[in-house]
Formats: sequence, structure tokens, C-alpha cells
Amino acid sequence: MKIPSSALRPLVCLLAPVAHAELVTSPLSLTAPADFRIVEGVASALLEFGTINSDIEFGSTFDVSLTAGSVGSLIQLAQPDVEAPEGLRVDLASGTPWVGATLLAGNSGILTTQTDLSANVAGDIVNFGIVANNSSWTGPVSASTSINVVQNRLVTGSATIDAGRHIAGLQPVGSVTLSGGAFTDLEGTRISVNSGGFAQLANGLRLTSASDFTFNDAGQTHDLQIAYYGPTGNYTLSSTLPGAGESTYTDATGAERQEFGGTWQTSAEYGNVLGETRTFSAPDSSAWRKPEYPYHTGSAYIYTSELVETAQPAFSETKSAYYSSDRGPSGVNTPWELSRGAGELVNERVNPLIGGEVIGGSSLDLSGVSIEVTGTAVANRRIYGGTVELGRRMVGAANESISRTDNVVLSTSGSDEHRTRLNLGAFALSDGTITADLAAGTAFTDGSHTAEVAV
Repeated sequence: MKIPSSALRPLVCLLAPVAHAELVTSPLSLTAPADFRIVEGVASALLEFGTINSDIEFGSTFDVSLTAGSVGSLIQLAQPDVEAPEGLRVDLASGTPWVGATLLAGNSGILTTQTDLSANVAGDIVNFGIVANNSSWTGPVSASTSINVVQNRLVTGSATIDAGRHIAGLQPVGSVTLSGGAFTDLEGTRISVNSGGFAQLANGLRLTSASDFTFNDAGQTHDLQIAYYGPTGNYTLSSTLPGAGESTYTDATGAERQEFGGTWQTSAEYGNVLGETRTFSAPDSSAWRKPEYPYHTGSAYIYTSELVETAQPAFSETKSAYYSSDRGPSGVNTPWELSRGAGELVNERVNPLIGGEVIGGSSLDLSGVSIEVTGTAVANRRIYGGTVELGRRMVGAANESISRTDNVVLSTSGSDEHRTRLNLGAFALSDGTITADLAAGTAFTDGSHTAEVAV
């Protein structure tokens, strides 16, 4: 049977090729957070990936998933939005993967994710990333970061020192060798030692380091010098350094710090002649106006950077001690002096000896370090001499001669446990007119010891 050609036309139309939409390059770009380290046992960490939509006319809708091998979840996408409350639009993820996330035209945002590290152990390197895709793009875009899982490094060491007799505070009485353990850098936290720092313990022991050092590998050791800065006398001391968490604090900026030793910093407080006091922290902070008479005519401000140059800055100008807008200066002018004192405490340590790596779950642990020191700390002994009374004499009587002998007693103070031992040998000294003789040598080892010198 012959089919008419007119009957074939609908079939030909159905079989004609269909034109497909042209694929475009993704307008979306992703940036990953920097690689970081985290302590084993911290089950999760929030990571923020940056997103930018380069299309300034249209919003970009896309699907988001985790890269292969990444374990965790998608949380939200936050971006500026002038129509949203407080100008911030936050879209919670519908799940992982997230289908239909949207970034407004020409906008940038933060895509928050959460890792799952519960199965990871120290030494693991975890790659965590996200992928964004749209069926109209030529291909997906992705970004990833690397996470190194570590353990808190325990520093150990012990020293038992018999310091004997020594001058208090002037020289080390011994040392303690610190060990960083068996962790490599991929397995353990990093602990730094500062050569410019110190740790003054409450019992008088003081720890310092001759050089900078970082524990970041297996089998490392480093020596700390031990000195005694306590009171003179016999002592027996035992110390264990702070354990996990005892050296952690939050500084003035809100950042966590892990530091042992040093001193707490205080800010400088300034007071003027009018009894006003102010505390300044930034070097460019403006204080009072520089005093000038007549009152406040073209005078410049005094800045903190000027004040810190000297402990007692003074300005030669004078300032009225009383002023009001309706009555003007009182006419009583006083010298304008700015005195510096101790102001508020700044929550920050200066010159700490040891610092720990601040990462998620980290804690500086020095509890494995113990020190025992016995000794006798002494100060230098002084010998005090008497005086010779020559009586009343005529001024300018050059030819007047005096012939007499006096016994001058030399004495000292302090017991043998608190002062050095001093041996004074016999001597016969003369300058032609005055003689001084000590017949026999004397040992000064106690406050009761004396010697007589014939003068």
C-alpha cells in the first residue's frame, strides 16, 4: 500500500533534530579555608568556604555536595541582602547534598560546612572539600582544604640539683633537659621556647632558655637553665610545671593564648595637675590638649606616643586650673605636669618562656617536668670599719702634727647561711703619715666576728 506524502510530513517533523541550550561557564567561584591542624578527639569543626557570583544581573542557583572522601555536612549559606533583616540573608541547607542553593546577583557569601573527624587519629591528613554544579554549566567548581589531626604533645623532664653555696640570683645553679616525646610534627602539637622569656616560680626558682627552640618532631630535647631568686639562706624546693589547661587564657583581643611564664602587661595611666587621670593603649590615642595661655588658643593635642618616652613628662606651658564657658579662665595658672603610673591590667603576657600551639582541642601540658633543688643562697658580706676622732683642730694649721694610735674595730653582720665567707689577711699599710696595722688575719663567717686595726 502506498502512503501519501502528505501523511508523512508530521512524522518527519517529529524526527527532526532538537536544538539544545548552550552550556555556559560557571559564574560561581569557591575559595577554601586555609589548611589547619586539630587535636584528635575533636569530633567536628566548622569550615567556611567563600563563594562569589560574578553574574551581576542574575542570581546563581546550584547544587552543593561534598567531594569524594569528605565526611561531614552542609550547614548554611550566608550573604548580604539589603531586603533581609539586618541586611543578612541566611539560607539553611536542605540536606547533604544541598539541591537548589542560591547566591544573589553579583554577591559574595559564606558557605558553612561541618566536618566529621570522629574516626580520625593523630597523624591523619584529612582532605575536605565541596563541589558546586548546575546542569547548564560546562563543569562543576570545587574547593578543598587539608586537616592534620594531631595529639597534644606532653613535655617531660626531671632534675635533682644540689646547688651548694651560691650567690642568690646571679648565676644558674643547674639545668633541666626537656623532652618533646615520640610525636612527629604530623602527630603532635608544636611547643615553642623563647630565649627572651622567663618563668619565675613562686618558690624563687627562675627558668630561662639560652636559645629559641620548637618541639615539632620526635626525639627532640632542649635545656632550660635554673636559677634561684628567692631569699638568702638554706632552701629545699620541689616544683612541677603547670598541667593541661593551666596556661590557657584569653587576651585583650579575645584570642586564646597558651603561655607559661612572663609577666602580665599593664597599661600606662597618666595624671595631670588638675587631678584627672586617663589610661591609653594605642600609640596614636590623643590625650589632653597641650597647655597654652590664653586658654586653648591653637594648642595641639598630647599623644600617648609622646607620654611613653619618659616616666615623668613635663610641659613648660601653664594652664588655668579652672575654666567654664560662662566665666572663662580663673586666672590661676599652674605648671602642667603629666605623671605616669600603673593603669588597668591588660590581659596579655609579656616575655613568656614557653608557648603552646593554639588549635582546636589543644592544651599546653608541662606536668611531666619536675625540678628539685637544694642549696644555700648567700649575699655578699660587708665589713664595716670604725672612725678615729682627732678632736678639735685649727683650720689651715698645716704644720700641726698629731701623734696618736687608735684601735679601730672591723665588724660584719649576717650568719654563714646568709652571707659569703670573707678572709681578711694581716697587713701593715702606710702612706708616710698614717699607718694601719692588722696583726693577724681574721675570717669573717658570722656576725660575731671582729678584727682590730691599729691606726
